[in-house]
Amino acid sequence: MFLEATKKRNPNLIHSAVDLHQAADIPPNTYVIDMDTVAANTRALAEKAREHDFSLYFMTKQLGRIPKLAQWIANHGIQKAVAVEWNEASRYTRAESPSVTPDISFNQASINGRTF
Repeated sequence: MFLEATKKRNPNLIHSAVDLHQAADIPPNTYVIDMDTVAANTRALAEKAREHDFSLYFMTKQLGRIPKLAQWIANHGIQKAVAVEWNEASRYTRAESPSVTPDISFNQASINGRTF
């Protein structure tokens, strides 16, 4: 999905991922994320949002539902998240990410007679 943009903007990320995989340092189907780029982009977006007096939210689903990545983003300037699914919201509210506060209305859900 993002391969063409990544090829243009961050080819070293692709080379690093291939090298790590070929050396068997990471298994298949592993996220390889350039945390420096995530931090820089988060700071830039947060600064522009402050300049224009509005709040930013990041979408947890777009992060592969990784609480530690959400915490990284929160630490670099965007503290609020949007969770799409109720179980995802629950995961983030239980995560060891105290500064990540999903803005959700959490209503009980019932599936097969079980209340969540």
